[in-house]
Amino acid sequence: MAFTTLVGANGSDVTSFIGTDGSDSLNAANIDTASYVGARKSGDTITVSTNTSATTIKGGEGADTLDTRSTSATLTNSFINLNKDNDILDLGALVNSTVMGGSGSDNVFITELRGGKYNGNKGNDTTTVNGATDTFVYSGQGDDVSTLAGTISG
Repeated sequence: MAFTTLVGANGSDVTSFIGTDGSDSLNAANIDTASYVGARKSGDTITVSTNTSATTIKGGEGADTLDTRSTSATLTNSFINLNKDNDILDLGALVNSTVMGGSGSDNVFITELRGGKYNGNKGNDTTTVNGATDTFVYSGQGDDVSTLAGTISG
């Protein structure tokens, strides 16, 4: 299955990528405008392969995977909410962005978090943040394991 792309009418509108009720896969590349990615039911895979700003990514029901680390992409001024189920979040750099784990036992790895907020929310999450500057990291409810490594400042 695939995501549906809805392009805004002019340069200031948001481009939206909307999933289906099945398992979907999206490789978001060369997004140079504000964008919205909305996964639906089932387990979806979302890869962001270029630096992007002002992006909202919402997982749906099902075990979703979001990856920016393998492509070294940086998300700036963005919002991520994984929503329900046991999700995998494998992120490179996040700048002034907010990440919400949602419910479920999530596995989260963030290479670098600068000027943002991470909240694991509900579930038994395993979280590793390899570097953080001027950042808030909250484990949330559940029996979480959080590791802050690398350079931590601010």
